[in-house]
Amino acid sequence: MRPKTVLTLLVIVAALLAFIWFYERDLPSSDERGELAKKAIAFDRDAVDRIELEVGGERVRMVRAPTEDVEEEDESSLGFIEDEWQLEEPFQGRADVDLVARLLDAVESLEKVRELTGLASTEAGLDAPRATLFLHTGEGTHELVVGSEVPASETMLASVDGGDPMVVSNTLWSSLDQEPGNWRSKDLYFGDRDAIESVFLSTEQGKVRLARRGDAFWIEEPLSDRADRERVRALLSAIVAMRVHAFVDQPEGSSTELGLDPPVATIEVTAEEATAPFRLEWGGSVAEDETRSFARVDGQVFETSAPLAEYLSTGPESWRSLA
Repeated sequence: MRPKTVLTLLVIVAALLAFIWFYERDLPSSDERGELAKKAIAFDRDAVDRIELEVGGERVRMVRAPTEDVEEEDESSLGFIEDEWQLEEPFQGRADVDLVARLLDAVESLEKVRELTGLASTEAGLDAPRATLFLHTGEGTHELVVGSEVPASETMLASVDGGDPMVVSNTLWSSLDQEPGNWRSKDLYFGDRDAIESVFLSTEQGKVRLARRGDAFWIEEPLSDRADRERVRALLSAIVAMRVHAFVDQPEGSSTELGLDPPVATIEVTAEEATAPFRLEWGGSVAEDETRSFARVDGQVFETSAPLAEYLSTGPESWRSLA
C-alpha cells in the first residue's frame, strides 16, 4: 500500500474518532440514561425562574431574583448576597429559600414507581387534583399534577406535562402541602453583622445610639463613652439571628393589646450601603408562651423568640464599657 494511501486512511480514522468523541462526550452514559428514565420529571433546577403552586384552591407564586451580575466584592443593601426568591402571591416579600430548595429537591428526586397507561384522569384524581405545580424556565414550563393517594401504600398518582398517570412516592406531598404564609421567609434581618454601622434603641428607660468607630462601638446618645464590647456584640448577633416563630396575619387583639401601639421599644439599624434603616417595633409577651414576644417589621406582625427583651429593658448606663 502506498504511503500516501496509508496517510489518507490515518487522517480519515483520526477525523472519525474526533467526531465520535465530540459527539458522544456530552451524551449520558448507559447508567445515567437509566437514572434519567426513572425520573418523574426531568428539569434543570438552575433554569427555573418562576414557581406557581395551587393547593386546596390557594395559589402561591414565587420568582427567582438572581444576583449573577453582582460582583463577589459587592454587597446588597444590607451586606447580604445570595440567589434569593421573592414571593409575589398571595403575599409579597422574601420567600423562604430553604423551603423552596426542599421543594425543588423533592421534585428533582421524584421517581416513577410505575406508569399506568390507559388509566382515565378521573380515576386517577387528576381532573380535580390535590395540587398543581408549574416550574417555569426560559425554555418552557413543566406541569406536575398530583392526584389521588394509592390506598395502603406510601405512593400517590401524578401526571407530568399532560402525560399518562404514574405512581410516585408521596414524600413530595409534605413539600407541596404548605399554608401560603409558610412560604414567607422566617428571617428578619438580611444583613451581615460586620456591616452594621449604628443601632438606635428607644425604650421606656430612654434612648441610646450606638455607633461604630473603627472596630469598636461608642455610645453617642444620650452620653458619649465607649460601649461595652461584649454587650454590643451580643445585641448585634441577636438582631442578625432573629427569626419569625409565627406570622400573625389576623391578630386576635388590637395593636394596643399586643403592645405595639405604641410599641414597648423600637430598634433601628443602619448598615453599609443600606438604602434605609431596618426598623423593628417590639411589643408585649405572648400570653400562651412568655418566651415569645410580639413584634412588627414593615407593618407585618409576628411572634418571635429572639432574646431582645434583656437589651430593651435597661437604661443607657448599662451600655457603658467597664474597661
